[in-house]
Amino acid sequence: IELIAVHFLSLAGPLDEARARLDALPAWLDRPAATARAAQAAYLRAQVALLDGRRADAWRALGEADGLYQRTADPERFTVAMQRAALLSDAGLGHEAVGHLRDRLADCTDGACDPALLAAARLQLARLVLADPFRTPRDVESARRDLVVDATALGAARQGVAARIVEAALRLELGEEPAPALTAARELLAALDGALEASYAGWIAWVE
Repeated sequence: IELIAVHFLSLAGPLDEARARLDALPAWLDRPAATARAAQAAYLRAQVALLDGRRADAWRALGEADGLYQRTADPERFTVAMQRAALLSDAGLGHEAVGHLRDRLADCTDGACDPALLAAARLQLARLVLADPFRTPRDVESARRDLVVDATALGAARQGVAARIVEAALRLELGEEPAPALTAARELLAALDGALEASYAGWIAWVE
């Protein structure tokens, strides 16, 4: 129950209460039988640290969560990889971020990862590749090939819009025509509310 409370506090605040609840978690979380819960707690510590702007603390907490999730072969470990890749990219280590997430994606070839989470990770990877100053045409082509653009598979129509815009940018990078992907993005966008349409319109115009 405490972890659920911290999760919602990290979304809506106040963060002071979230930190206090994390600091007050019971000592039995260190026991082997509680490894899964301990991993969740470490991941939540990372989220709160990120919201606080404490990136070094977030990185350490994500490392702890990664090790704990690995002990139980928990597929939620993949969410840690996504967060760590984002931190690496934000720190200017774009190539390392791409490599880190790509390695984790390779671990999912046996079907152990949630399909929607896997699709979201491939979308993130494509964005990281576009942001990587050392990207190669092979990196871009691989990201475009693996990108999931089906909004249903991504779990939300707005993610489908984002995927189509990213697909268009990848195609442009490869010297291909981005128009079909942008048309698909506009069709998805038409079904969403006006606020989202305005926020995505700028990205579509940028690709064009």
